[in-house]
Amino acid sequence: MNRKHVFLLLFCVAFFIYQYALRSAIPNVLNEDLQQYFKINATQIGSLVSLFYLAYTIMQIPVGIIMDRISIKWISTFAFLLFSLGIVMFSFAESYMIASIAQIFLGCSASFAFVLLMKVTNDYFPREKVALISSIAISAGSLGPVFGSPMLAYFSSQMPWKNVILAIGLFGISISCLGLIFINDRDIIKSDRNITDIKSIIEDLKKITKNSQYFWMGLFSMAMLGPVSAFCDAWGISFMIHAYEFSKEQAAFVVSFVYAGTIIGGPLVAYLSEVLKSYKKVMIGGSFLLALLLGLIAFEHFTIEILCLLLFIAGIVMASQFLAFPAALSLAPKNLGATLTGVVNTITMLGSTILIWGVGFLIDFSKGNNSNYTITDYKFGMLALIASVIFAMFCAFFVNAKYPSKK
Repeated sequence: MNRKHVFLLLFCVAFFIYQYALRSAIPNVLNEDLQQYFKINATQIGSLVSLFYLAYTIMQIPVGIIMDRISIKWISTFAFLLFSLGIVMFSFAESYMIASIAQIFLGCSASFAFVLLMKVTNDYFPREKVALISSIAISAGSLGPVFGSPMLAYFSSQMPWKNVILAIGLFGISISCLGLIFINDRDIIKSDRNITDIKSIIEDLKKITKNSQYFWMGLFSMAMLGPVSAFCDAWGISFMIHAYEFSKEQAAFVVSFVYAGTIIGGPLVAYLSEVLKSYKKVMIGGSFLLALLLGLIAFEHFTIEILCLLLFIAGIVMASQFLAFPAALSLAPKNLGATLTGVVNTITMLGSTILIWGVGFLIDFSKGNNSNYTITDYKFGMLALIASVIFAMFCAFFVNAKYPSKK
């Protein structure tokens, strides 16, 4: 195994951790702070978060096309730097409009992180190990939200939230510059295809769009990730505060158990799929269990210990969503890896874009003309998450990708 490839993968993991932590923590932990500072309601918070996911989603296919044709070193370091600059921009936002622009900027730059992970894993590691290696890398990325949300909640309670965000942005700039210095792109695969060759780009997209399997995998991934993003990145902390009267720090700690679960869940679902020689079985089982768990969390009341355990298990079974990507990659040539990942992830991120806004809309709809939000309003919003996961289970029945054999 080439050490340069391992270092490149680790840098991409660092970028994934950084952006994953912040896209989750900022709107969720600072939900009420942002509402007060910008004088906005829940629907507008949902719209603010959705702008990130909308930009992220729109950029996925262009990012994949670019990544299959340009040096990974320059793409990875430049994307990391742009995201960090976006965090700094958000810290200086004085209006809802500027914050919205910053969210779009962050979404565009963050769109490189996941595709980079899958591209590096698919290009430089054995195909039969792509599911395991990529799931471990993605699970490591979950360390960001696990530690990021509680830390942001703590520091934002000790000092102005804008100062905390600025410091985090400057830290990211430093890390991206280190990557630029130390990543050696010798022995890194160079594409012989030109980014200006429109004909080859169109041919690549045709190959992907003609195979319906990629769409079923994308829809499964969308319907699984959307509810988790909506809960963990936007509404989970507010739900816990209203349902359990937790402090912001306690709520952030409890919600972080979902991401803690994915740390174990990623390698576990990859291992199960390898043992069963089937992506499909694990995807169906994971979606069924996640729907059940979300129903319990939304409509029952538990002790904090049981609640943390349920959220932890939800994170484990949610990780079956990761399998949509190695399943799709198993059907495509390696030189289409990033483009295919971009296409599938475009479909995936639509779920987050729609559901984060949709839950906010349902919460406001339930609130009606009442002066304050209640737990009933948040439970009403949770119905959309449960329905989405049930749809994911339906989509999983149409996935027919065979587990790759060792060559």
